[in-house]
Amino acid sequence: MEIKGEDFIKKVQLKQEKSEIEQRLNEIKSSESQFQEEAQQRPSQSQLDREIEIQEEREYSDIMLGKSSTNEQNKKKYLVLGLILVILFLLTIIIIRLLTNDSTSNDSFTNDNEQTQQELSGNENIEEQYQKIINEKLKI
Repeated sequence: MEIKGEDFIKKVQLKQEKSEIEQRLNEIKSSESQFQEEAQQRPSQSQLDREIEIQEEREYSDIMLGKSSTNEQNKKKYLVLGLILVILFLLTIIIIRLLTNDSTSNDSFTNDNEQTQQELSGNENIEEQYQKIINEKLKI
């Protein structure tokens, strides 16, 4: 039994290639089984999606039919919203009036003081001028 080196190397290479091919085949089989499992899960996910869609349709139909419980809740929400808007409106009116009254009352007060001071000074000037004219006539 003579073993030739080249034949031996070829046989070893064939065995190595065979083992590599078997490993790849096992990997392919495992990936196929995973794919099949995912494919089986997909219909269950689509069933869940369908159930969710059915529930949403029921909710929409309940809204469209106007169930009494939702109407009462909606009425309460609208009443609270209306009251809040009325209160905000009144507050803004009060704030605007306070701001405008303060600014005009301060301005009118200062304007009145300035006008009275000008009138007083004007009256004093007129009296002084009148006295000067009278004194000049008396001298003449």
